[in-house]
Amino acid sequence: MYKVFLFFAIVAAAAGLGINCRGSSYCRDGSDIQKIKSYMDGLIDENREYNSGENIVCYRAGENVASGYCLFLQDNKTPVKGGQIFSLLNALIDHGCKGCGSVPVDWENSNDPSVNGILTVNYVGATGCEGLC
Repeated sequence: MYKVFLFFAIVAAAAGLGINCRGSSYCRDGSDIQKIKSYMDGLIDENREYNSGENIVCYRAGENVASGYCLFLQDNKTPVKGGQIFSLLNALIDHGCKGCGSVPVDWENSNDPSVNGILTVNYVGATGCEGLC
């Protein structure tokens, strides 16, 4: 019985993290997601479509610094509209995430990011933009 449980636990872990508050160790201050949201609130075009790897919102970690925090999609098979992205970011906040984190694009139906990718807030080496990208 124990071996069967252990097998399913390993398979579940391999399927992906699902909604989570993980990210770079630079995400420790705990205000990154709220700052990302403030750049989007009332400004994001709800009908604009975003693709995997495209930065949606970013802010730099400091003056004259290229690195910072970004909101972006990973491994999504189809474009995701801005309105859904804003809802997903709110789901991440409702989950208790403050610094960084990820939420599967189809999280309401499946907590498995392999279904249609994942929306992520994380520290990046080069933001490429400030505010909405």
